[in-house]
Amino acid sequence: MMFGAVLGGRLADRIGRRTVILSSVVFYSLFSLAAAASPNVEWLGVFRILTGIGLQAMTGVLLVFVSEMYPHLRGRYQAILLGLGCIGVSLVAGISSLLVPLGPGMWRWVIGVGALGVVGCILGLRILPESVRWQVDNGRTVQAERLVNRLEAKARLKIGGALPDPVVAQETAPGVLGDLFTRRYLGRLVVLSICMICFILLNYGFNGWVATLLVERGLPNAEALRIAFSISLASVPGAFLAYPVIDRFERRAVGAVSMVVVALSLLIFAFAPNATVMVASGFVLTARKDAQCSAVQVQWVTPLWSFSMYSSATN
Repeated sequence: MMFGAVLGGRLADRIGRRTVILSSVVFYSLFSLAAAASPNVEWLGVFRILTGIGLQAMTGVLLVFVSEMYPHLRGRYQAILLGLGCIGVSLVAGISSLLVPLGPGMWRWVIGVGALGVVGCILGLRILPESVRWQVDNGRTVQAERLVNRLEAKARLKIGGALPDPVVAQETAPGVLGDLFTRRYLGRLVVLSICMICFILLNYGFNGWVATLLVERGLPNAEALRIAFSISLASVPGAFLAYPVIDRFERRAVGAVSMVVVALSLLIFAFAPNATVMVASGFVLTARKDAQCSAVQVQWVTPLWSFSMYSSATN
């Protein structure tokens, strides 16, 4: 995934956000299907690595695409994006709780669900435009103006009148990757890197391994999967929880509060005396974790990502 993020960003800078997003979806869908058909554990590892490359290439570029196309409300739109994406977390957890107990080979069907991303790619070919900002930065002014005119025409029909005059943003000097390590950005880079490393560790460590950890604590496999599914249901409301506050309150405050709640929930979950407390703390943990992700990535991570990967400073 780390390699996919860097590769996806570089490719998106060269060939466009839309192309990388859609091609990455096809890439990880095909290798999800290949992983489901793996003949042995070695090939499973290879196919899962390739799946991770495609997945993160798509995710990183998609976040920047939203920031570029909806800069004034990027907090709310990224919260919506994260919330819809988290439906997949609950979906896979639910499928796992139903299929895995049926037999030793049913895990293949769970992994194969990832191949359904091709359906989204087909829809994206019809409705996903190229980023206006990328088109302007790459000399495609005519295409950018054509897209803006089409979007403005739809907006006029929606509001039933003329649009307000556009506000011309102050141009910023092009940035380079090395600027991230200057005094102005280095502190933010270090803090946010630590935050996102811990978030990824928690996200993939907790969500991906919670059922296994519960089995090791003595719970039957079927019950552990049901608890994991119950906890995963918090992902969707947790992400949407950021929607009403992300553009109203200071994002670092929202992120800090969420981090404290996540830390307390982790401690309660680790020493929970029974399944009820375990599910309750896990539910709160998952909900606040995704709200925290929205706040942190919208305020700083996406702008810094844009700055470093696409060589242009984002306000």
